Amino acid sequence: RPVAARADARNDWTRYALDAPVMLIHTGGDCIVPEPTLTLREWIDCGSAVGHPTDADVAYHLTTLFPPIRPRGWLELRVLDALPHPWWQVAAAVGITALSDPTLGAELAPIVRGCRDVALNAAWWGVHDPAVGATAGQILEMVIPALRAAGFGTEVEAAALEFAQRYTRRGRSLADDRLLQWRTTGALAPDPEPIAAVATR
Repeated sequence: RPVAARADARNDWTRYALDAPVMLIHTGGDCIVPEPTLTLREWIDCGSAVGHPTDADVAYHLTTLFPPIRPRGWLELRVLDALPHPWWQVAAAVGITALSDPTLGAELAPIVRGCRDVALNAAWWGVHDPAVGATAGQILEMVIPALRAAGFGTEVEAAALEFAQRYTRRGRSLADDRLLQWRTTGALAPDPEPIAAVATR
């Protein structure tokens, strides 16, 4: 789930991390999966069979948390690396522009307020969820005209317009392309790219 985004965001992130289940506990050269489920808060307060967490344990725990946006000394938008070219460029440009333009940010604020409440619907249904689809469409239509002023070239702007035309304006997502391919060809994913032969002596 996404982390709450209130005025005390630092404390929201701390609470999120403390209440998240511990994925692994490192023990020497090995690791164990806590059974039953153990949150970081419980581990700090009560310990476990291997003791209380060290600073290194807490630091590792933070690397196992995967909200859509993660603070790491910068904001890490975890969706970007999942998109094919050129759509990752569109997502990056839209995100950067929305976050860096204060006037645009103020205009977007009432539109995105409450989006955390539909995060699971967004994960399950994407733009097919009416609220998610409407919000995504509004955001894109408002950000595209600001791309040029934010320093992005005509190529990125054209890609953003194409994305809007192919997807958000039609209530579609990239997943719809995959499903159409599956219905047509029986293949749900593209064939993996061949691995180049390694030259040997």
